[in-house]
Amino acid sequence: KAILSFNLLVEDDDSAGGVQFKLTHVLQSGVTYILVVTTYSPRAYGPFSVVTSGPGKVDFRANSIEIGISLTTTTSTTTTTTKTTTSTTSLA
Repeated sequence: KAILSFNLLVEDDDSAGGVQFKLTHVLQSGVTYILVVTTYSPRAYGPFSVVTSGPGKVDFRANSIEIGISLTTTTSTTTTTTKTTTSTTSLA
């Protein structure tokens, strides 16, 4: 049995207001991170978005999806005085 909290960097369930999660963590280049998203109630699911921003590109890849849902990944780049890449992943 895997211990999900073994390499846990950050967790949150409602700091973005209401029941919305918000994670803030500086990611290191060249390191693979695994984002695990769960719900408070078992077998509850619905659409959600993950938005990242920073000076580099962030790629999202689905490892496995337990229930029959589709994965849509949208990536856009915004350039101002500093390069910012925003990646949004929505599961619907």
